[in-house]
Amino acid sequence: MNTTAPKTDGRFTRVMEFDRKAIGRRIRAARRSREWTCGRLARAIGMSPGGLGALESGACMPSVRVLVAIGFWTRRSLEHLLFGLPKRGSFWK
Repeated sequence: MNTTAPKTDGRFTRVMEFDRKAIGRRIRAARRSREWTCGRLARAIGMSPGGLGALESGACMPSVRVLVAIGFWTRRSLEHLLFGLPKRGSFWK
């Protein structure tokens, strides 16, 4: 199931769709690429392993705060986690 968020460009409102399952797969792949357990990343970002598991399975959509923390600890850009764009943004150069 997709989650939608309105996006306004001044003239009209467009809808941007987020694929929770795809985001969860990218979060899981990023965590595994660092060879971290679910518990280790969950502690680093300040949530429970069960909560992180729910994100990785696509059961719920992560908040911006959680996405930023996951991006920091896994060295992945928000663009990668949300949309599958290149793994590292200019922040990591």
